[in-house]
Amino acid sequence: MGETTINLQLAVQPGQGRGERWRTYAMVVVFALFLTALVAPYRSVHLPMGLILTLGVVFVLVCIKFSIEEYNRLMLLFCVFAPFQKVLPGDFGGYIQGFNVTNIFAFFLLLGWAIQTMTHGRRFYIRHSIDTPVLIFCFLGIVSLFRRELYTGEQSILDSVFFMKEWLLPMAVYLIVINNLKDRRTLVRLVIVICITTSIIGFLALKKFYMDKGGFYNTFSSYDKARIGVISGQPNQFGAFLSYYTFLLVAFLLYNWRNPRFWALIIPIAACARSTLLTFSRGSQVAFFAGLTVTVFLWNRKVFFFIYAPVVLLLVFNPQFLPGALVGRMQNTIQQDGTFDSSTQNRIEVWKAAVRMIQAHPFVGVGYGNFQWYVCDFGLPTHVQGIDAHNTYLLYAAEMGIPAAGCFILILLICWRKGLFVWRWTHDRFFKAAAAGFLGGLTGLMVSNIFGSRLNSNEIVFQFWILIAVMIKMADITRVNRDARIKLALEAHRRELQRKTGGGVPPNR
Repeated sequence: MGETTINLQLAVQPGQGRGERWRTYAMVVVFALFLTALVAPYRSVHLPMGLILTLGVVFVLVCIKFSIEEYNRLMLLFCVFAPFQKVLPGDFGGYIQGFNVTNIFAFFLLLGWAIQTMTHGRRFYIRHSIDTPVLIFCFLGIVSLFRRELYTGEQSILDSVFFMKEWLLPMAVYLIVINNLKDRRTLVRLVIVICITTSIIGFLALKKFYMDKGGFYNTFSSYDKARIGVISGQPNQFGAFLSYYTFLLVAFLLYNWRNPRFWALIIPIAACARSTLLTFSRGSQVAFFAGLTVTVFLWNRKVFFFIYAPVVLLLVFNPQFLPGALVGRMQNTIQQDGTFDSSTQNRIEVWKAAVRMIQAHPFVGVGYGNFQWYVCDFGLPTHVQGIDAHNTYLLYAAEMGIPAAGCFILILLICWRKGLFVWRWTHDRFFKAAAAGFLGGLTGLMVSNIFGSRLNSNEIVFQFWILIAVMIKMADITRVNRDARIKLALEAHRRELQRKTGGGVPPNR
């Protein structure tokens, strides 16, 4: 009953004034541009320690104010900062281990959650359908982490605690957001913030390639020298980031294509698409295509079958029309003698070794983070020790066991079902576009993680866990509104039958 009440509040609570809305978006954009300005220069920015400490004090004071008075804005600022946390750790010189901007945000998000609960008399935690597999997955991960320490003993207890905190933090962010989304306004703003940060990072990537790397005039001798990592420092991870979030922009353009104002979204979409090509990551490019396909299919089946699919087939059989960054990388996968290139062949061998590892430790795995050290015991030569599994599903099964991998897959399936429910039943145009973009990004995530471990970097997954919380709340609102429409329709039908039969139909029929 408590969850239904909150959902009704979500569904009907009115927004605030236009001035407050634009002030909030101005705050978000200024903060995002400030972070971008720190990342964008040709050389590293070295701020004086006095200025750093002053900014730190101001930041803490702002967090205190927002955690008490404007908690929703604190969530928005964290959502803006999340993709920048790796390139801008904000550790204030590194004098105190674990003291950085991400952890400060996490502390005040938890503190604000408690303050909001006590101030407004709300329940601290409300269970949702996805929570059980998430909590089980976290528990199995913690068990796996202790297995790592039991068998290796290479780290101190404090290092292990910080390592576990980094792994659990994305799920904690999900729990924080989903239990503090109390109005539709904040829900919508979180989606828009993700669109804003994705757009800015797409432009930042082009700047990194064409200006910092000299892409306008340089002829790179290898793919490795041309690839861009931007916020992740690793091209494959950055490509995954783009395949997770770009389709929100695509969906809002498609569902509002009659409105000329939304045509401006073509520019950031093109920037993100081009940046995906410049990662030269085959897995990310395939994931991007898969996400785009799902998004277009959900938007309009006629366009999909009569325009999109024929164009794709035309390009497949005429690759000369495709960008060289895509064709060259894909064609290099298979050599002239019909064999795979060394990168692909090594990846296949690693997958085979992962399967053998799972067969040897099917229930509890070899311990979180131990794959790279144990893989040589399962058929790989010793010179590849330290290699990644290049497949998230196999990695989770190998390190944490098949039950943990099953929980992870169940989480993805529940997210898909929630997104599809919103897309199918909502009458809210914003919700429908957000659901289509979310499902496109979820498809990109599922495909991208076939080719690599693309969930082990918090800078690319924090926002997706926030999106999961948003989509579950959208599903709650959609369910309440759908049930209300059904109830009204049944009542209208009952009255019509009463009118036709002269009042002979029982009220509860």
